[in-house]
Amino acid sequence: MENDREFFAGLLDDISSMSTVTSVEVLPTKGKLDGNAIPDGKVTLRMMTAHEEKIRTGSSGVSFWKVMSNIINRCIIEPKNIDTYNLTVIDFIFLMYRLRRLSLGKDYKVNLSSCPHCKKPLTDVSINLDELEVIYLPDDFKEPFRVNLPKLKWGVDCRLLRVREFDEITDKADKILKEFPDYEGDPQFSLRLKKQIVAINDHRLDDIQLEQIVDKLPYEDELAISNAFDNIDAGLNTDAKYICPRCGKVIEIPLSYTEEFFRPTRSYQWG
Repeated sequence: MENDREFFAGLLDDISSMSTVTSVEVLPTKGKLDGNAIPDGKVTLRMMTAHEEKIRTGSSGVSFWKVMSNIINRCIIEPKNIDTYNLTVIDFIFLMYRLRRLSLGKDYKVNLSSCPHCKKPLTDVSINLDELEVIYLPDDFKEPFRVNLPKLKWGVDCRLLRVREFDEITDKADKILKEFPDYEGDPQFSLRLKKQIVAINDHRLDDIQLEQIVDKLPYEDELAISNAFDNIDAGLNTDAKYICPRCGKVIEIPLSYTEEFFRPTRSYQWG
């Protein structure tokens, strides 16, 4: 009986030691866009437990982004009381990748059946998550940032989307498409643009006013705003590179950042 208690105590000690497996990560934005909530952009993560995985797989009816923010929040040791649902999307995806690496290791297996170059079969394809490039925001980057429209000659102040907004946009767009099956185009386009715009010529507009404007923007002006966001080169580059052992050519594999990332089942095929 005493041996059983000692054995059980040893098991608890083993589990407790796992809570000390942590990693200090620097966010791609360096915390610059979150006030003083994340000093120097440093976040200390602990590894996931079976309880977090239970949350991930058992939260039906809740969006993936909300579930993952709950999990990441639980796994952040420092700073205290950070809600990742309010972080930028680029910081959030970075933390999600880092949490998976910390919890399951740096090797990420993908279902790649053959090389797109030489067409020869491949087995046991694995991506090293540590080799994914992290690009940090320049030190002089500030929000909002100004975009000068070439046609209308407006000065448009813009900001990056937060996860909460991204999630709300996706949910609202789904509801619009269900309610209006003949809706033309993707409603996320206008919804996203409204959230990204802070002010026009230093004047803040409400949602109704912005809604009347964004769809009527000249295409060249909309493109100028889109290009401004595309030119913000920051975050984790999730386009992995794998060298084919048969022909030696590089295969680019876009990694997922949805449920697939934690238990991948997707097969990559070309041609």
